[in-house]
Amino acid sequence: TMVMNNLTKKTTQGHETILKKILISTFAIATLLILVFFILIGIENSKKVHIAFYAIPESIEQPLQTHIDSWFIKNSSKRKPAYHFFSAEQALGEIRLKNTSLIITYNGKNLDTAQKQELSPELYKNIPSSLCKASLKDSKPYFLPLLIDHFELLSHTQTSVKMESYTNLSFYDFLDIATDVSKKTNKPSIYIAAKSDSQLLQFVGALQEVLTGTPPKDSASHSVSEAINLLKEMQKDNIIHSTWYNLTEQDIVYYMSNEDAPFVFIPLSEHRKLSYNITKKYRSFFVASIKTNQSRTLTAPLISAFIPTKTSSKNKLIAESLLSYLITPPVQARLSTTTGLAPADANANTPDIEADDLRYWVAASSQPYPGLDKAAFVTLKEQKTAANILRNELRK
Repeated sequence: TMVMNNLTKKTTQGHETILKKILISTFAIATLLILVFFILIGIENSKKVHIAFYAIPESIEQPLQTHIDSWFIKNSSKRKPAYHFFSAEQALGEIRLKNTSLIITYNGKNLDTAQKQELSPELYKNIPSSLCKASLKDSKPYFLPLLIDHFELLSHTQTSVKMESYTNLSFYDFLDIATDVSKKTNKPSIYIAAKSDSQLLQFVGALQEVLTGTPPKDSASHSVSEAINLLKEMQKDNIIHSTWYNLTEQDIVYYMSNEDAPFVFIPLSEHRKLSYNITKKYRSFFVASIKTNQSRTLTAPLISAFIPTKTSSKNKLIAESLLSYLITPPVQARLSTTTGLAPADANANTPDIEADDLRYWVAASSQPYPGLDKAAFVTLKEQKTAANILRNELRK
C-alpha cells in the first residue's frame, strides 16, 4: 500500500509539472502573439497619414475627404489617410491629436494657440492678399485657406430690384427699403434663424461691424451695444420678427417657402442646404455698411488647414504636397461646386454667381472676420452662454 501511494504521489507530481509547463508555454505564446499584434498595428499605423477635421460640417467635410482620398490613391500608394472627426464640444487645444499630420477647421480664436508649423509661401501664390493676411501668425504663413463661407443677406427678387436700383447701397438705404416693405405688408421683413447660437452671434457681430467699422472681439454689452440698440429699435418698429432670436432653420424655410421673408440673413453654407425652388426666388448680397466708402471687414469664415508642430519632416512633406493639390484651380473649382462655398484660389472656376461674387467681395475687402461665434469663443458651450445673454438683453 505504501508503494502504491508513493507511485500515485509521483504520478500526480509529474502531471502537475507537465501542466505547469503547458501553462507557461501557453502564456508565453499568448504574450508573443499579443506583442506581434501590436507590432503589426504599429507598422500599419506608421503607414497612415492622420488627418483631423475639427468643427467642420459634413457637407464640407465629405467633398474634402473625397479629394484627399483621390490624391493618396494617385500619389502615395504605400500611405493611406486615417480620418479623425471632432466637434467644438471641446476646444481644439484640449483634444489629443497625437500623430496628426494635418488639421482642417474654421479660422478663429481656436487657432490663436494652435501648435503649428510654417507653410511654404509657394502655396499662397494664387490666393488674394486679404485671405493671405488671415493666414498669418506673427507675420508667418501657418494656415492655408481652402474655402470661403459668408454671412450674407438674401433678398427676394421683388425687393432685390429696389436694392439694385442704388449705385452704392448703404445699410441705412437697406433699412429704409425693409421699413417700407414692413409698413406696406404690416409684417416683419427681416428674418434670421437666431435660435442657432452661431447664427445669432454672427448676425450681431456683422451688424456691429456695419455700424462701427470694427468687428467685435467679444460679446460683452459694451462691445456690441450699437448692434443691440439698433435691433431693439427694429423689433419695436416691426421690421424684424418680435421673437426673431427664437426662430429656427425650419421656421426660416417655412417663411421663405411661403414668400413671407423678404430679407434673410444666413450663412452661405446654410443657404446651400435650401432647395432650389426656394433659392431661385432670392439674390445674394453682402451686408452693406452705413458708409459706402469705408474699408470693409466682411464676416467670411475660412475653412483652413495647418500642419501641427509635432508632425515629422516626412509627413510634413506629404501634407504640403496634399495641400498644394487641394489649392490647385481644378480641385478648387470642384470643391466650390460640391460645397457651394467660394474657392480660395483666385483663378478657379466657380459654379454660380453667388460663389464668384463672394470671392470678389472678400478679395476687395480687408482681412475677413470669422464671425463673432468663432472670433470670441472656442467651444459650443461658450457660444451658447454668450448667445443666451444676448437673447435675454433683446427681450428687455
